[in-house]
This record gives sequence, structure tokens and C-alpha cells, in this order.
Amino acid sequence: MKAHKKIYIICLMFGIFMSSFAFKIDSTDFDQRIDTGGYKEFTFENNTEQTIRYKFDIKKGNSDKDMSKWVTVYPKVMNIPPLEKRVLKVHAKSPENSKVGEYSFKLVTTPLVIPTLREEKGKIVGNSTISFVPSIEMKGYVGDANFKENLLLTDSKFSLNENKKVEYSATIENKSFAGIEVGLKFVSWNGNIIDGKWIGRANSGIKEKFKFELSEKVKRIDEIKEIVIYDANSLVNIKTIKL
Repeated sequence: MKAHKKIYIICLMFGIFMSSFAFKIDSTDFDQRIDTGGYKEFTFENNTEQTIRYKFDIKKGNSDKDMSKWVTVYPKVMNIPPLEKRVLKVHAKSPENSKVGEYSFKLVTTPLVIPTLREEKGKIVGNSTISFVPSIEMKGYVGDANFKENLLLTDSKFSLNENKKVEYSATIENKSFAGIEVGLKFVSWNGNIIDGKWIGRANSGIKEKFKFELSEKVKRIDEIKEIVIYDANSLVNIKTIKL
């Protein structure tokens, strides 16, 4: 999908920028249903040889529907020793009678400077650095988005490319009011998953074409008997399309 390619490029650039500042998080999406209580864990990694400390705050998102007051995080301050990982727990619960729809918030991660000491001309002086503050917008939703009915694959087609590799193309459409991270599994006649692909975030109202090459494990088109659409965040299957 074109939009997802743009998002991927932006995320890649952002990832490179973050890596240069030793900031590494395993996901930038929340996408949980919050009227029933949404929860997700985010893993932060310290790939440096110094301890990193972060402070977490929740701020208002860019959309008209704000959920920042309904979000809590634990811990609010995190220490990550060198070359280790720590988990941030994010929970959101909307009040009763909240309007159906998609809401947003920002996760703001502020690096807390841990002063170090060095010797300079016979004196012990402090040393610190200035860090940037990542602010990641995330979304959740109230109500039943019914992705099983509202997430569609049309114009589904397998073909062989010029290199004799199996390609798959389709149009993905999300008729629901909420976005979701989408992945596809390709299942053989005996029920084995012979390939899988992360597609990207299908925003509400999206209708876009995509195309990709399957792995070398797929030798023939007629090997594939089912396509499973799944939630790439929770890894829960959404629907199965029989071929």
C-alpha cells in the first residue's frame, strides 16, 4: 500500500534518528478497544554501555477525540541498565457512555540525564548531555469495530513474476471506524502456515492496493488454500478466506 510505504519510510528514518540517541521501542501503536479496558506492553531496549533513565507522560493527541485522561502507564520512571530491556505497561479505560469512535493520545518519553563525573585539570566536574524527547501519537477506540465484517480483501490474485516467484496482490479496505495493524498468513491444504506477511496499519476508511513476493517456501500457487487476516498487534486471527 502506498500510504503504508510512506509510513514505513518515515518510521525507518525515525528509527535511525532514535537509534543514534539510544532510544529503541518495539512498537509505536496502541490500537486497543478502551471501553472494555485496553492494555498493551511496550519494550524499551538499551543498546548502549550506560544506564538510561526515562520519564513517561501522557499528553493530548492531535485528533478531536482525546483519550489522554483515560490512560495510565507503569512505571512512570524507568531505569534500563546497559544492554538490557524493560517493559512499559499502558492501560486505558474510557468512562461509561463514551461516544463510539477512534481516540488518540501521545506517549511522551523524556530522557532523564544521569550525571557522570570526570577529572579535568585536577578537578572533578560533572558531565551531562542534551537529549531529544520522543512524542509518539497512539490510538484506541470505543465500541465494536467488527473487523471481521469490516476488513475486506478484494481483487485478490496470485501470479508468477519474471523470476518465477509467486506474487500476491489485493486491495485492502477498512470500513470500520478504527484503524488496525494487519498481517496475512498463507495456509496450505494440510493446514500448515507456509508464509506470512505484515501489511501495515489499515486506517479507518482506507482502500488501497498492495503487492508483494512470497517466500521461496511457496513453490506453486495451488499450494495455498486459505488466507488468514490477523491482528498484527495481538496476533489474533480476524477472519479466514478460503480459496
